[in-house]
Amino acid sequence: MTHRKTPLQLFVFSTLLLVSLLGCSLIQASSDEQTPTEAPVSPTATEAPVSDEVMRHFEPDGGFSYIPPEGWVVDEYPGLKYMIVLAGQIGNFNPNINFLDETYSGTMEEYVSLNLDAIVQVFEEASIISQEEFSTNEGLQGFKVVIENYQEGLQLIQIFYFFEAGDTKYIATYTRSADQIEALDILVDQCMKTFRFED
Repeated sequence: MTHRKTPLQLFVFSTLLLVSLLGCSLIQASSDEQTPTEAPVSPTATEAPVSDEVMRHFEPDGGFSYIPPEGWVVDEYPGLKYMIVLAGQIGNFNPNINFLDETYSGTMEEYVSLNLDAIVQVFEEASIISQEEFSTNEGLQGFKVVIENYQEGLQLIQIFYFFEAGDTKYIATYTRSADQIEALDILVDQCMKTFRFED
């Protein structure tokens, strides 16, 4: 029988991970100070456009893949199972996406509800802004939850994308400071719409 547990610790870890990503000195890719919201440069007549599939990042251990936002960096982070995605330092914060998975035998709706209960209990100032169904470009169904949170004196926006493959639930957690532009959210949404499970 599949082990069922309350997904408190894992979800809270996902929300706390951002604290270690605040400084650009911690991860080399952050020092570029790229602004990923700039319009991509159109290829010249001598440059062939890069295929989306060439840009796709694969996580063999998790059996999933996605196309990161243009200009963002996919890098390893100590102690994490999956690579993280970094926008580069913008102001005093490095917007980032991290991925976690967890075995849970209940329904996705129950899993999301338990996680939201956990986040509100642990972070007293956290508030849920929105919760809705989310569909990828290939029709994979999931959930998207937006919360406002406060950590280390920072006002944050965190967006959680939930997907499942059998009893394995996947969470992609995107975090930015509340004063960073919302255009970043659009880039991340586009990225998560490319999320898929590989055969």
